[in-house]
Amino acid sequence: MTAPTPPAPRGAAMLLAMRQFGGALNEDERNPLVGVVVEELLGGDPERVLIFILNLSASSVYVGLRETVSSTNGILLAASGGNVSFNAVEDGTLPTRQFFVVATAAFSQLYVLTLRRETQAASGEIL
Repeated sequence: MTAPTPPAPRGAAMLLAMRQFGGALNEDERNPLVGVVVEELLGGDPERVLIFILNLSASSVYVGLRETVSSTNGILLAASGGNVSFNAVEDGTLPTRQFFVVATAAFSQLYVLTLRRETQAASGEIL
């Protein structure tokens, strides 16, 4: 059984992000195991504003926006620390997209952090 994700900190960074994205935000952390067969890592989500993916394994992992992700058609996450991040401010709608993943070895572990808007602020409300 996976331990529940602790609540996101409600400090200055979270308050700034809530103002920027216009609503309450929640973080989600996961440590999925991925393998040599392409699989969905994240489903599409129109409220997701940030994605951070870190390769914790000793093998290469490839991330992409289509099921055709491969070593020649994807974003390389190098072994033991390769990472990629997308946020709505710099990357537009990219964080809302569906992501697929494939690894060069079975049982390759990732760390995935997402930030999602849970509620939208009422018109004119200042968070």
